[in-house]
Amino acid sequence: MIFAGPSGGHLFPALAFAEIMRRRLPSARLILVTSEKAAAITQSKPFQIFNAIDFLPNFPFPQGISLRTLRFLLQLLRAFSVSSRYLSKENPDLAVGFGSYASFPGMMLAVFRKIPTLIHEQNQVPGKATVWLLPFVRCVAVSFESTLARERIKRREVTGLPLRSDLQMPVSGEIGIKDAAALFKILIVGGSQGARGLNQLILQIFSHLSAGEKSEIVVTHITGKEDFERVTERYKKMQINYQTYPFFEKMNQLYSQADMAITRAGANTLFELARFTVPAIVIPYPYAGAHQADNARSFAQRQAVIFQTEKDILKNPGWLLDQVRILKNDAGRRKQLSQAIEKLATPQAGEKLADLAEKLTAYKHGILSDPLRGQYKARTKDLA
Repeated sequence: MIFAGPSGGHLFPALAFAEIMRRRLPSARLILVTSEKAAAITQSKPFQIFNAIDFLPNFPFPQGISLRTLRFLLQLLRAFSVSSRYLSKENPDLAVGFGSYASFPGMMLAVFRKIPTLIHEQNQVPGKATVWLLPFVRCVAVSFESTLARERIKRREVTGLPLRSDLQMPVSGEIGIKDAAALFKILIVGGSQGARGLNQLILQIFSHLSAGEKSEIVVTHITGKEDFERVTERYKKMQINYQTYPFFEKMNQLYSQADMAITRAGANTLFELARFTVPAIVIPYPYAGAHQADNARSFAQRQAVIFQTEKDILKNPGWLLDQVRILKNDAGRRKQLSQAIEKLATPQAGEKLADLAEKLTAYKHGILSDPLRGQYKARTKDLA
């Protein structure tokens, strides 16, 4: 049973992990538990890999103390009750958590029921759910090397961040503008939450490009659903070669074709950039606990990305325009960034996480005496 929050930042690593477990153990029963907010995204084809998807009520953590706090507590109690019902129904061999409020009740109940527990923390600085679960779960896997390095916990493993299979597939064919091979390709990705602010910044700085500069570039911009028409209309007026999409599934194609990217700094995005060695300017989403800034800082400290906060760019938009021009005109600088970010890629993250899952499952079934020590190769027949 896999517990994950409703955003892509939590769901996509959970999906990547499930894909590997399905390949290793074809007869396994995989159940995803998330919140009702994720209903739309889980209807897409990749999520059909799960045997069942169960939903909890939405109960995001309130900011401060108010009447919303009482509503949150009532919803939290309901989430515990619903999670308990799901656990009783399935009696899983393993509970795996991928963060966010939606994962906390089920993972905590799994601990009480003595079900082996494994959590994966995507971000450099762990979220509340992970912090609260740390003293109880059997193993914590992290994406960043320094995450929780000084915490006293039962077991910590650096796996990296699992990427779903469609990001590992070979790329074939060109998409987008005809005869664009000679143009400098810029990819813009705002993420599921932080698209609007980034969209505004990008449109502002591109409006200051000269006519000659505009003729030399092609922009591929993932706008988000709400901003799609507005951003598309602005590009038309600016007379820039462009292709806009509210959402794009085959991101491996876009990453492979990009000469550079301007993105937010969600953990998924950073490790996807590393997978495709894309030189990037990252502008963290300033809300949601500001955890993206810590992610970006970790990569920037290794000279793997160019990093600046949105607040500072708003004070000096010319900085962003200057950086775009530098990357466009300096192939050596792009190569430096590509080589540095490639070192942070974690192509085996999903396999490492699956290894941990199999060890914990084997331990429950008495196949392995110590769940996380020693050499062990899963015996599919036994685990199935």
